Amino acid sequence: MHEALDQLLTYGGIKKYVSQDDETWKVFTDPQSGLTAQFTSTVNELLPLIGDENLKLDLQTFQRFMEIASEKRLSISLAYAHRVIHDLDYWVFNSDADTDDVRDYWGATATLHGKAGNPYYYWLESKAYETHQNTNQGKK
Repeated sequence: MHEALDQLLTYGGIKKYVSQDDETWKVFTDPQSGLTAQFTSTVNELLPLIGDENLKLDLQTFQRFMEIASEKRLSISLAYAHRVIHDLDYWVFNSDADTDDVRDYWGATATLHGKAGNPYYYWLESKAYETHQNTNQGKK
């Protein structure tokens, strides 16, 4: 999931998703082959296998960010989803990996950063996405 989002969103790729057009968002919104549907399926398969409640919460939060991004075509929600799965990939699942890559840490998870005072959880729980708009809306 992290790799798929990296390919689409990094190195300025996220700017593409300030557009609201159907064709741009199809990679996420298609009900059969879109990434949101694929990621939802994957997360739903993983949740029963996970004992740690914070990790479950993080995966559900990742899933919710993807849903909001797709429903509202909101690029900031894509960015937040990417940050959650990025932190989980680099700092939870592969924390011992020997890599030359820059391993940013966003503090986006309850697993590592805690939920209290976490701005990503605050954005979600305060429903800030209801009034948040993409910048340069409608432009590619």
